[in-house]
Amino acid sequence: MPFICKICEKCPTSHSLVKFEETPERIIYYTRPSNATNNETDGIIQHYDGVLSEMNGKDWIWILDLNGFGMKNFMEIGNGIALARLITEKFSEHLQKIIVINQNAFTSAIYAIVKPFLSESVQKLVVFPPFPPLEKVEPNHSNCKRESKYY
Repeated sequence: MPFICKICEKCPTSHSLVKFEETPERIIYYTRPSNATNNETDGIIQHYDGVLSEMNGKDWIWILDLNGFGMKNFMEIGNGIALARLITEKFSEHLQKIIVINQNAFTSAIYAIVKPFLSESVQKLVVFPPFPPLEKVEPNHSNCKRESKYY
């Protein structure tokens, strides 16, 4: 049975992790933290854990979109640390890449804080493509196929 986040069931904009694309080889997930309306750490971790637990050993890529990421998001750095721990401890085996797009003034500071909570092997999978971003990425277009050197 597919995971249903109880918080998102009541308010679909609560968390921003969505399955962006799935092929027989891998799953691509997309998140834009600035779109999330609920920033409570336990709920975010439960959401990610529930969604990512459905991969069943499939390879995966995570697109982290920092578009709109601001001071409010930066001040919630505990969420990033908790996600780094969750991914390192539970979901790193099949992780192929973390692609950080739409970087802004907060990107280096965020990564400097979160990096110690990522294993060395996960740190090697984090990429910061140059501007402009790969393309405008929106989860509503999950049926579109993309060619990219990043995934």
